[in-house]
Amino acid sequence: MKKNEFLNPYNFIELPEHKRKQYEDTDRHTGVIEYSVTTKTPLFIPNTSTNKAFKISDEKEFSDPEKAHHSYDFYSYTLLKQNQRYDDVYHQPVIPGSEVRGMIRNLYETLTDSCMSGLTVNEIPIKRVPGIFKAGLICKNGENYKLLLNVDSFRIKFREYLPDGKKIYVKKEYKEYKGRNFPGVLTRYSTRPEGPCKSEAYVINWGMGVKKKGSHVFIAKSNSSEIKISKKLIEDTLLRVIESYKNQPSVKKSNLNAYKNYESAVKAFLKNNEKGNVYFPVNYSIPIKRTDKNTPVQQGSIVYLSPACITKEAYANTIGKLAGEFAPCKNTNKICPSCALFGTIGEDITSAAASKLRFADLLPEKMQENVKSYYDNIITLQTLGGPKLGNVAFYLKKPDDANFWTYDYYIDQNGDVCIKPGELRGRKYYWHHQNFNYTEGVEATNLNKTIRPVKSGVTFKGKIFFEDISEKQLQELVWIVNGGNTDSTEKEDICYKLGAAKPLGLGSVKCSVSRVLERVVSFQNGTIQYKEENITERYCGLSYVENGFSDTGKCAFLNMCNYHAVPDSIMISYPREEKQMEDKILKEGYLWYQHNQSKLGNSKELQIIEKLPPATNVKTLKCHSPKTQNNKDENNKGKSSYGRR
Repeated sequence: MKKNEFLNPYNFIELPEHKRKQYEDTDRHTGVIEYSVTTKTPLFIPNTSTNKAFKISDEKEFSDPEKAHHSYDFYSYTLLKQNQRYDDVYHQPVIPGSEVRGMIRNLYETLTDSCMSGLTVNEIPIKRVPGIFKAGLICKNGENYKLLLNVDSFRIKFREYLPDGKKIYVKKEYKEYKGRNFPGVLTRYSTRPEGPCKSEAYVINWGMGVKKKGSHVFIAKSNSSEIKISKKLIEDTLLRVIESYKNQPSVKKSNLNAYKNYESAVKAFLKNNEKGNVYFPVNYSIPIKRTDKNTPVQQGSIVYLSPACITKEAYANTIGKLAGEFAPCKNTNKICPSCALFGTIGEDITSAAASKLRFADLLPEKMQENVKSYYDNIITLQTLGGPKLGNVAFYLKKPDDANFWTYDYYIDQNGDVCIKPGELRGRKYYWHHQNFNYTEGVEATNLNKTIRPVKSGVTFKGKIFFEDISEKQLQELVWIVNGGNTDSTEKEDICYKLGAAKPLGLGSVKCSVSRVLERVVSFQNGTIQYKEENITERYCGLSYVENGFSDTGKCAFLNMCNYHAVPDSIMISYPREEKQMEDKILKEGYLWYQHNQSKLGNSKELQIIEKLPPATNVKTLKCHSPKTQNNKDENNKGKSSYGRR
């Protein structure tokens, strides 16, 4: 591998064109699958009965609960105490059946073209964008609201603190620059119209591209146009963006208070029953085609609201909407193969499809008297966060003629904005790390965790009880639980990912079926007879193709689940800059994403440089060098030439 390349820890398995319907097979089988799970890399599943399992050397520094560093032992049947430390105390490790159930269900959904049951359908993607939002005012308009466009924005120096949305009166002052007048800094204001202060203005205390202590006022102009908007749009865009700011792990207390104050002011405004005479300051963006810049904004255009001018977009298309028919099944009369087998709850919660499987907990195959022998040393993990849906270069497919794309629109090669919902890449999977090694020397902070994992090479035994399932369902289930079946066309070492810290290499496991027993019921000599029949050989020889698994995702699935797919020479890491390639601990992980956007030559059109390659091959990404970071032109920082109103 070249020194300036890396493999992203995750990729996606493409969705087929349509979701499959549940099978119509009428045969029924009941019994048990006996199987094992062997750790190929260390495994960690937390015992959450305490988040202070181990003594951290600088524990006193974490007296503030919001800045506390959490530590967890591996899951066991022992209820740990919050005020006790377990550095030298060991318990029999247990893999909860629910953990394996989740893993197997995800695999089954992938292979049978089923829904994505774990999807958060109402999640609204949010992405930081390079364009500059404009000043606007919203107010009640009948049963809905309206947004005033292109209002004036003035910086103002207050003698005292005034809350967001406060109506005051000012005298507008301008300063001349290169023959043009620009809003100046105001120093005079009044709480009622008097003297020179006659222009009605609304206070906004932060988010205008200056320090958070700075304040602006927005003033409606006589020629300000307006469009209708809904209360839902305000809640789904403005309030969502504020929430994302509040949830930033490194947010400063002063900024957090500013976000909370603005949020409270917005909510108070929405509860106000006055109509037409109360305004509230916001920033807005309306993506339009470049050729439409001189035409009025049309009603029904996509509108994004935010407290800031250099900010984020909260998109109209939710993850559930973009998933389409692959969103979790809610109509129990029309469910997918996975929901028919694993169960689901209907949309109205009064209907449900019962699960036909029960996963028992898994215990070590060889019960050791020396329980310590199951475990690795206590280790502090590198910081991990949740899915970064704003990373559209990875989470969305690139439209054919796009330079830049989002969940609601894309910008084509001519610089025009095309309103079109984004297309999800598919189901998320993690690569296996053959040459796994712990990263030593990670500092304990409130953003990461300290854990004690089970070491590699430990085998756990478990059982899956099935009831009234068809032969086809049993065949599919056995193939998955058996880690695939090796034949002339399938030579991969199929392994799966289980537990926590998958991106760092933990959680690679090998599953293997030892026995499949079917309960056979017969009537003999006037009595009902029960017996177990060993049917292992009947099912453990079927191949991927013979099971009728997904054609669309076959290559990517077998590649990502192949333990030996990634050569030892390839670095598996979240994206890194060139200067970060030698670092053992990745800091400032946002840099690569930030510099993965640039301007095209002299046209200044926005472009995403690299997108995530398909998972059908092990293809690396390049770290960015200063030569490719064309977006560092300070004169154009935060600016974009594509149309925004």
